[in-house]
Amino acid sequence: MVKDRSSVSAEAIDVTDQIIAIVAAEEGVTEEELTIDIKDLESSFDGNTLIFTARVVPEPVDNNLEFTTWNLWLLNLVTMEVDYLIPSRIKRNEGIETGGGQDIAPHFLPDDRIVFSSTRQVKGQAQQLNEGRSQLFSAQDEDGQGPAAVLHIYDPLRRNSEFEQISFNLSHDLDPVVLTSGDIVFSRWNNTNSNHISLYRIAPAGHGLSPLYGYDSRDTGTGGGTAEYTQPRELDDGRLVSLAKSFDSPSLGGRISLIDSASFAGHDQPTWDNLGAASSGQQPLSNSEVTTNGDLSTGGQFASVYPLRDGTGRLLVTWSECRVIALDGNFQPCSLDPLNTDM
Repeated sequence: MVKDRSSVSAEAIDVTDQIIAIVAAEEGVTEEELTIDIKDLESSFDGNTLIFTARVVPEPVDNNLEFTTWNLWLLNLVTMEVDYLIPSRIKRNEGIETGGGQDIAPHFLPDDRIVFSSTRQVKGQAQQLNEGRSQLFSAQDEDGQGPAAVLHIYDPLRRNSEFEQISFNLSHDLDPVVLTSGDIVFSRWNNTNSNHISLYRIAPAGHGLSPLYGYDSRDTGTGGGTAEYTQPRELDDGRLVSLAKSFDSPSLGGRISLIDSASFAGHDQPTWDNLGAASSGQQPLSNSEVTTNGDLSTGGQFASVYPLRDGTGRLLVTWSECRVIALDGNFQPCSLDPLNTDM
């Protein structure tokens, strides 16, 4: 649902119904047969367009998942009309038979191109074919457990090419976001020897790939456990925020860390220009304890964070307070502390 202002009297536009109607007409099914998931919401730089990921699956879902893909959608916030980002149905689902066509985590580039994570692997697939190998191999992660998603760029104006693959990884490259420097920061799963997610950066042209933060900070989770650095975003002061959580956490949430990637490559590893610094490269957003391993967390847990970009330095977060179940079955809140407003 979308409203043009935060008011009870503001008209609510049902975007979900629009999406389902479009898919029902395209697939030749009734709207009642479809179920939908939506995630990865991002705004254009001018605030007039919302881009997001949606997957619409006919019931029964378990029988139809393999025949559907995650697709990128646009919502025009002026006309309140929604449509696919990629007009061609064939191109949207290209490679679905071999694990491709899953497009997620879109983000606008300053020139209105879109960087996103995808299993389609346009360059990887082409190279496999040129070498006489199967396309199926290139779409799988190194464990062979599923398709690997890497960074791509889509240009709706086709100024160079419509699709361009800019990263290569046998694991996954996720959550790309553009920095004020013009580089793209993203979460890279390194499953070759460390089995860890840390922050990397790359230029939109596909060069300059390098670790940015957290590769040697895998032990910063609760009790020295593993922390994966996900969902990076740049703050107004140039620092980053990232959601830190473990692979095996039973919840979707974790701890939000404020990261000084300009001065540190890890929590205790200063950059060359900052050698000898005694401080840490990261600080928790919350004053209270937020666990990363699924244990009871007195500070609750966070699932996402967005800088509001309105000059106030405020962050929009999704947060669940700590709750325990009493013997009588009622939820009782834990003690709460405010956010660390001094950061």
